[in-house]
Amino acid sequence: MLLNIKQSYVSLTTSKLIDFLSNQIQVGRKLTLAVRRCDEKK
Repeated sequence: MLLNIKQSYVSLTTSKLIDFLSNQIQVGRKLTLAVRRCDEKK
């Protein structure tokens, strides 16, 4: 029983971590694009 809870907790944390990382990557890309646009305007 305890092992089962542990496994589901780990898989939940992993999927949350992956979601978080993909969100961070998307935010990073948007920031990079914004910075590039500002550089082009100069």
